[in-house]
Parts: sequence; C-alpha cells; structure tokens
Amino acid sequence: MAVGSSLPPLSRPQLAEARRVRAVELFEGSVSNAEIARAVGVCSESVRRWRRVWEQGGASALRRRAATGRPPKLDDA
Repeated sequence: MAVGSSLPPLSRPQLAEARRVRAVELFEGSVSNAEIARAVGVCSESVRRWRRVWEQGGASALRRRAATGRPPKLDDA
C-alpha cells in the first residue's frame, strides 16, 4: 500500500475488472491488441477474447458478475 493512502488494496476480481475496463478505454482509442496486452499486463490472447466480447456486448459485457454455483454451507462465523 502506498504511504499515506487510505484506500484498501484491490481484490483479485477487482483488479481483473480494472484491467478489462482499461482495455475497453484502449479499444475505443484504436490501440492494437499487443499494445493493450503490454499496458495492462496480460497476454495478447486475453485481449483478443476481451475485444470479441466487447464488440458483441459492449463494455458492460466485460464487467464482473456474481459467482454462480452452489451457495456456501459455512458462514463467516
């Protein structure tokens, strides 16, 4: 954490979504997949997949979704 920062660190899902949101900004700026991959720190195949999803469903298609599957049996206690 940065000195003097009051913000908590991002969780892994939040960080992944932030990368995808940044990629969308770069898609809209006509930046190449290879440049986007370097900028957000992922492989170019991920960027190609994100671009396909973005072209079909827009930026909202790349947003994080709630986890699916069986609900947990244990609670926080």
